[in-house]
Amino acid sequence: MVLLTIRLMSPTLSDLHQQFCHYSTVFKGNTPKTIAWLKHAIRCYQGHTQIDSIDQVSRQNVQDWLQTGSLVKNWNQRSIRGKMTALSLFFKWCVQNEFLESNPLDGIDRPKLPLQLPKSLSQEKVIRLLECTRTFRYQNSLERARAIAVMNLLVHTGIRKKELLNLQLDDINLQNSSLLVRAGKGQKDRIIPLTEKLVLILNAYLHERNKSAFLCQSFFTSSRLDAPLNESAFNRLVAKLREKSGINFSAHKLRHTFATLMLEGGCNIYSLSRMLGHSDIKTTTIYLSVSMKHLKEEIVKHPLNF
Repeated sequence: MVLLTIRLMSPTLSDLHQQFCHYSTVFKGNTPKTIAWLKHAIRCYQGHTQIDSIDQVSRQNVQDWLQTGSLVKNWNQRSIRGKMTALSLFFKWCVQNEFLESNPLDGIDRPKLPLQLPKSLSQEKVIRLLECTRTFRYQNSLERARAIAVMNLLVHTGIRKKELLNLQLDDINLQNSSLLVRAGKGQKDRIIPLTEKLVLILNAYLHERNKSAFLCQSFFTSSRLDAPLNESAFNRLVAKLREKSGINFSAHKLRHTFATLMLEGGCNIYSLSRMLGHSDIKTTTIYLSVSMKHLKEEIVKHPLNF
């Protein structure tokens, strides 16, 4: 009798990370953007260490990789923390599945991030920007109505650029003055109320859109084609209005502006947190530091202020 000994090959680091990414997609609901971030971190780590075996992973070579990134490649603190988080998630999964005895990142201090307050526009600049949007010379009436609707939606709801571009016709209920954000950041749905002024603006846009008889189900469409408004066209609009108005803004800065103006208008922090789609209300409280009006209203409560 001839006995055959079969040696099972242990999975490589790349194979394991691929399994981890599949797991993260199916069971964690991670988006393609998050998966790309996870893959970038492992490629960066492997490129430095030149290893492809889980047995070769160690706290020492992880720490050496991070130090080289900081001292030689000039990674900033945020970049280092991001890479540490991405790799730690993978190593934690490896421990849970008994490919590693412990997470090599445990015990490595993460660099502290400097407190950076979100930058927002003043109310005067917002008014000037919206007026510039209204008076800008566009190629056709649909493009004009769309631009006004896009900018006002950002200012009046604080939604993210990706959330705006993903809006479908059924997501905005003008009769009930509400907007549904589907699968926002963290794959969470949320409902945002619409102001009367914004409802009128969105109705005006839909009136122009209906003239084109587009069948596209995206709320914002191309001004010429029966297709969704894409990110490139959105970025071109922002660039044009930034140049015309002389105001340095982005979609994310308008999100910060919405939050700051809402607080200054008296909105409570809990309601604002829900509208912004924050998982933790602590994320929202940073806007309290930005709103000087809110702080001035609070400082007069000092008992010696007489």
